[in-house]
Amino acid sequence: MADLNDSVTSLVDYWNTINGQDADATVDVTKILPVTVAEQLQVFIDELEYANNELDVDPVIDTIYEVQSQLESLVGDLSDAISQAEELR
Repeated sequence: MADLNDSVTSLVDYWNTINGQDADATVDVTKILPVTVAEQLQVFIDELEYANNELDVDPVIDTIYEVQSQLESLVGDLSDAISQAEELR
């Protein structure tokens, strides 16, 4: 996922460089492409950037699974403790 995020960030940076937003750019696609095409590309790039900036839930899910595993282990340990305590009766 991180590689995808990095690729999208690079694409957005590149687009911003060539669409007239960078004063040092050697190419300005807004002067080459028809206006509607340049605007449509800008919309697509903006949507990609927005989606790229959304929360990456994979680490959250991984953490939840890890906690679940630890809780299951704890429940097993508690069951063992109860069994040992009952044997002492």
